[in-house]
Amino acid sequence: MSDAEIMELVKLDLGMSASAYNKLVEARIKSAKAAIKNEGINLIEGDDEDSLLIADYAAFLHRDRKSKEGMPRSLRWRLNNRLLSKKNRKTEAGETNG
Repeated sequence: MSDAEIMELVKLDLGMSASAYNKLVEARIKSAKAAIKNEGINLIEGDDEDSLLIADYAAFLHRDRKSKEGMPRSLRWRLNNRLLSKKNRKTEAGETNG
């Protein structure tokens, strides 16, 4: 998925329809990508699962600024699974974490 498609997903999730929100959503997507990268996850450009992860994280960032309820468990679970699957692939390929 392209960034434009991710932006449309985030806007749908948040109930935003006007193009006036595009800059805000673009900033949330950029922030979401950086936060995911800081978790140690290398995103695969164009991968649908990673694109949905970015969209959900960006929507969470937007909602969290008001609610301060913390990250939903489902999103934390998906991030953890994504990180673990990366580590498992490295182990299976014979690489070490050292």
